[in-house]
Amino acid sequence: MVAKEGIVVNQIAFKESSVIVHVYGSDGLVSLLVHGAKKWQSPHRRIVEPITAIRYHATGKNLLTLTDADILEDFDGLKNDLERGLAASHVLELTQRHAEGDLDHAKLYPFLTNVLRQIEKSPRYDLYATMFELKFYFLLGVQPALRGCVVCKATEDLRLSVSAGGAVCPDHRRPDAVYGEDVLLAASRLYHHDIKNPLVWDFDEATDATLRRFVDDYTAYHLHLLTKSRQLWMGLPKR
Repeated sequence: MVAKEGIVVNQIAFKESSVIVHVYGSDGLVSLLVHGAKKWQSPHRRIVEPITAIRYHATGKNLLTLTDADILEDFDGLKNDLERGLAASHVLELTQRHAEGDLDHAKLYPFLTNVLRQIEKSPRYDLYATMFELKFYFLLGVQPALRGCVVCKATEDLRLSVSAGGAVCPDHRRPDAVYGEDVLLAASRLYHHDIKNPLVWDFDEATDATLRRFVDDYTAYHLHLLTKSRQLWMGLPKR
């Protein structure tokens, strides 16, 4: 039996003491039945916690049953920090909602794992959540045009338009092209950043906030989605 790896996205109660967990890995999203996981003495109590990276064995055909598992990373820094935890849950919820589509899971899974690590430890964890979304758009085929006008490829005096799908020049402006070149540059910096390298960030707080608003608007418009985690994150008081 070959061991699989994945990140527990969420769990659903099943009967009195069992749960069904959704685990995302390089093969996509898998549902696992874990017998007795809610019992206090169960060895699987911590394994089924959301935002936990595990290595597991399972048997069955339709609904797989977990037979054995080990924790690879517990991500306690995400579980013990409300804001970081919501940022992590946000990217996991986005992944789960689109995991049934034609995604390159073998590429997305390690990237998702690295994003969670950065959200856990980076002072600018929020930027890594935004970075995930901008790169996730590419895998979904709805990435915004950032190098030139989405209509004519012009590169001067650009603004970002949600409805147009990215940058637009003065000749192709839309009423929603309210995001200026500072936001375009910030979005491009995150989109093209290699997560293996340190992130150098020299934009001000106003640009950060506007970039986040653009990404939220873009996700709502093109993916028809505002995750529950993001709604809770948005409702937190500013530090």
